Amino acid sequence: MEWTPISFEDFSELFEREKKSLNTTLAKLLDYIGIPVVSEKIERHNQIENVWVVAETKEIVLFYDDVEEGFEIGRKNGKGIIICEYANQWTLEMALNNLKEQISEQGASHNERKRSS
Repeated sequence: MEWTPISFEDFSELFEREKKSLNTTLAKLLDYIGIPVVSEKIERHNQIENVWVVAETKEIVLFYDDVEEGFEIGRKNGKGIIICEYANQWTLEMALNNLKEQISEQGASHNERKRSS
């Protein structure tokens, strides 16, 4: 069977189902950093493909990768292309928990820098 990209409609249904399973804390986080779903470019193995981006902070992007069939977090390069070194197949809940950890770590390291200045 040949692989075909997930349609916007099919992804939207999947995303809505996943959002319903979120606890209050993660739902609030998604509300805070969520953006209207948009297709953006990702680079992997020297090829450019598209993924569905659902949330974004200043440094981190949360997206659905239909090749891996899961949510993932990554960063954008200087050209605005998502760079992701992993191939996780996370649920939305798992991805948001990992994102929350990264945000906490960044905040902690930011606070450490402020105290040492």
